[in-house]
Amino acid sequence: MRNRSEQKHVTFEPLTMEFEERSNEEYKGNIPSSSIHSISPLFVVFFVILLLGLFGLSLLLDSILPVPLKSADKEKYSEKFIAEEARNYLKGLTDFGPRVVGSYENELLAVQYLKKQINDIVINAHSNKKIKVDLQTVSGSYYLDYAPYGIVNAYGNVQNLIVKLSSINNNKNKSILINAHFDSVPTSPGGSDDGINCATMLEVLRVLSRSADDFEHDIIFLFNGAEESFLQASHGFITQHNWAGNCKVVINLEAAGAGGKIILFQTGPGQPWLVHKFSKVPHPAGQVTGEEIFQNNLIPSDTDFRVFRDFGGVVGYDMAFVRSGYRYHTKYDGFDNIPLGSFQHVGDNVLSLIKNLVNTTEIDNLESQDQTKVVYYDFFGLFMIVYTINVATLLNYSTALLCVIVAFRCFFTLGLRLNKEDLLYILITKMGIIVGWLLAIGFTVILGILLDYLGYTMSWYRNPWIILGLYVVPIWGLCCGVIIIANKYSFKENNSIAAHTQVQLSCVRLIWCVPLVIGTFFNIRASHIIQIPLVFNSLVFAVIHFSKLQYSVRTWQFLHLISTLIPVCYLMYTSVILMTFVIPITGRFGSNKNPELFVGFATLILSVLISSLFVPLITLVRSPLKVFYGFLITFLAFFGLVFTPLGFPYSGDFSSPAPQRFWIQHTGRAFYNINGTVYKQDAGYFIVNLDRNSPRSVENFVEDVKKAQSVNTLSDSELFYGMPILHPRAIEK
Repeated sequence: MRNRSEQKHVTFEPLTMEFEERSNEEYKGNIPSSSIHSISPLFVVFFVILLLGLFGLSLLLDSILPVPLKSADKEKYSEKFIAEEARNYLKGLTDFGPRVVGSYENELLAVQYLKKQINDIVINAHSNKKIKVDLQTVSGSYYLDYAPYGIVNAYGNVQNLIVKLSSINNNKNKSILINAHFDSVPTSPGGSDDGINCATMLEVLRVLSRSADDFEHDIIFLFNGAEESFLQASHGFITQHNWAGNCKVVINLEAAGAGGKIILFQTGPGQPWLVHKFSKVPHPAGQVTGEEIFQNNLIPSDTDFRVFRDFGGVVGYDMAFVRSGYRYHTKYDGFDNIPLGSFQHVGDNVLSLIKNLVNTTEIDNLESQDQTKVVYYDFFGLFMIVYTINVATLLNYSTALLCVIVAFRCFFTLGLRLNKEDLLYILITKMGIIVGWLLAIGFTVILGILLDYLGYTMSWYRNPWIILGLYVVPIWGLCCGVIIIANKYSFKENNSIAAHTQVQLSCVRLIWCVPLVIGTFFNIRASHIIQIPLVFNSLVFAVIHFSKLQYSVRTWQFLHLISTLIPVCYLMYTSVILMTFVIPITGRFGSNKNPELFVGFATLILSVLISSLFVPLITLVRSPLKVFYGFLITFLAFFGLVFTPLGFPYSGDFSSPAPQRFWIQHTGRAFYNINGTVYKQDAGYFIVNLDRNSPRSVENFVEDVKKAQSVNTLSDSELFYGMPILHPRAIEK
């Protein structure tokens, strides 16, 4: 063994000294079975427990809500949002039950209730404030370019209750608009959609109206009475009300779930200063990934924000509750299931955001403001990171360049050169990783199609934890299995397992550089999800290789694991938010799509991204096949669960509902010819299948469903087959 200082160039000897007395046969085509660099399979068990702990931490961080203030705190915290006061407002509103547009409950009771609460607030307002209240009754029509066919919507006599809060000395004609709707869908009391946000607006109005501070801009509170009928009331306000022309920034409050945190999922267009203002709120929560998903029409919903933006030219924020999306638009969206902390979360953020905006100078000259898009994401709800897409481009390309430099440094220090043998070694190593990913894709497709064919799709709908064993575990197992096999052919003679593992990790980073560069080139702002783990791991490996720590036994392994903790926690946190939103949506995005593929591919992308910097460590494990068999047994156990009651997708439990949705209309049809004469009449039930299991899941319980006739079998001589299509998206379902 030579002293390192005497070496003229870097070789493998420092990494392979433990093998020097072994026969050459041990190196040819095989990884040494024992090494001071190797680790016990028990370490894998410990590591899996660690990952589960990090996942639990991510769930915990996502569920933490601020401590709510009670009504008894009003005098002590006169400038603060009081959660209990807001909850009392919501109780009064939801007591009326469902508030469908045109109903007595919506058009009279709800309006009277809101007017009374507003009048009480006006009476107690500070002397330096003036408050105007207007009840708008409006009619109109408009076209929305929905996929796939668009929609023309005409409305008559819908109502808006509008409050304008101003400082007496304010002479500017610029306003901040805050919007929520008090109507609900049939059968739903609308506790979260959108009652909690109406209650929040009332409490924010109460606090601001009593403030002694002067406001440079007016604040308009729009309680709109017709959102569920395709955004009608917001259109009536922004196109016809006298105050609409002064509205420059909108804060739209919505819900696609119940409870939890309110999340910013759309902002702009342009105006990066808006996100910077939002980043200063007490509990920032928002992901640009959600914005890109929403704006690419991957979510079957829309909000009033679109109307304000498209018909009023207004910029601003679109925020929504997304936790427990199973309750959305159902009887389960009530008052009792919303924790008091959710009121405090939305109230603190909205109140703070308005205070950040009400005296800002950017509103005075929006046209001259920067129109660049921004990348934004909250870091475990503690703070928000914001930077423009130009900065993102620089960061992403710099990260890719860093990955390449560190990888070549790694290859060089481990003795690899630009010769045919070494290039082939690197190529086979990369292919082993890529083939594992390709097999994971193939597995996801096959499993999704198989479960759909067997009639056991959506087994994870009620119990999302099933996804871990059904998709995550086999995806990781396949990636590990391919590396185990590839090691038989790509392991370099006289190479240590530590050196080989470091080469594999460098190859992983180089592979991820490709989608990072492509995403950056096409201005995909969600590319930061790839950039974060790459930059952390590349920086640590730069330290490892420039400090020659790659020759250590455990130090480089420890540093590598440490470098992945923060990125993995962040990716898990993002995964929790994304899957919490995505899984309930599969219950309402139609029967023509396979939800297994939708959820499977979302899981695949996140699982591969999280695991790719760990999977090569399988090379260090003694008896790696034991790990693979552990993954296989776990998958088979979860696959078996699919066929048990635990795999039944739905639940009617009020405390934790996961209902199957049915859109059923009792329909009477009359067909007229060109002369206005009725030539055919009939009646029946029109059922729109909202998920993959509809109507098969109820055929054995509702005999008439078996007699149902598919719309596709009807004559296409009538528009939409003569069916009462209320929304163009129903055509696809």
